[in-house]
Amino acid sequence: MRLAYVLAPLALFGCSEFGLEDQHRPNDLPDTDTQTDIPPDTSDPVDTSDPVDTSDPQDTGVPPVAGEPVAVAGADREVSPPICTTTNAIFCLGAERQDILNGTASYDPAGLTIDEYKWTVASKPPDSHSLMLQNTNKQPTFFFDVAGTYDFALTVKNHAGVWDSTPDHIVIIAKPSRDFYVQLTWNQATDLDLHVLRNNGALYDNANDVSYCHQDADWGVPSNATDNPSLDWDSISGYGPETTTIQTPAAGTYAVKVVYYGLDGNNECRHDVDTTLVDCPDSTATVKVFYDGVEIDSFTHTLTESSQVWYVTDIGWPGAAITEHDTISTTALSSCF
Repeated sequence: MRLAYVLAPLALFGCSEFGLEDQHRPNDLPDTDTQTDIPPDTSDPVDTSDPVDTSDPQDTGVPPVAGEPVAVAGADREVSPPICTTTNAIFCLGAERQDILNGTASYDPAGLTIDEYKWTVASKPPDSHSLMLQNTNKQPTFFFDVAGTYDFALTVKNHAGVWDSTPDHIVIIAKPSRDFYVQLTWNQATDLDLHVLRNNGALYDNANDVSYCHQDADWGVPSNATDNPSLDWDSISGYGPETTTIQTPAAGTYAVKVVYYGLDGNNECRHDVDTTLVDCPDSTATVKVFYDGVEIDSFTHTLTESSQVWYVTDIGWPGAAITEHDTISTTALSSCF
């Protein structure tokens, strides 16, 4: 059995997609929330170096309704995934944190206090499995796990018990900031692993294979961090994402492979609870390749057995030239210990 060096925030992922909430009239909002009632952790404040634009809090694009408060979700913006917005550092587990979703600028034209906030996820990328937590806080918790467009809605209630009937939306575009960005996601609670290898490197060759065994390496010019690869996440409990990034890759060929490791961190298909061997669930993996922040190709394949290797593609540099392989083989698995 192996342990993940870097885990995606388990509290933010679920086996099912985040359900979109029904629309409601003001004063008829549901009491059921998707939040976790954990108080904000102010001992480790979020990075507010890039704060939400509240310079004109009344400019929400929607005229106020008489007698109602006005929700202000903030200005649309771009972020670089994976990134987290929260006042609780425990949910981010090492990811960069920024003040991205913030309803503090909401107000009431009559001067009443804002007593309640309600955030919902209006839409997100289809391969995202993130859940919104603490959605009745001014600043909810959300992990931007994959690249793509996210739309959030905020409504607020004033001290008179009146809700804003015209929720304010904020659109966040998660766009990779590095030239080389490879993203793996899949559809089961299984353990798949992303491997990026340079110049015909072999699996589990730590000098040439960046994976859960060796999450970074000194490639290209020695001691030049800009051409070094990094595996940002190793997800052992399903869905991903696992991402490998390079700011400015050195010239060469980079092979992208996916290995079906097993279940629950075991290098075969058995459950941790009773160690009973079970059939490996068919796991449909999707690999997306981004060049300079733009998705240039996407590949999908279903893996059926532990130890299977999906050779996805080669990426030639410079220029991110794609040479698809889409072949299946097998390998001896390594626990890296």
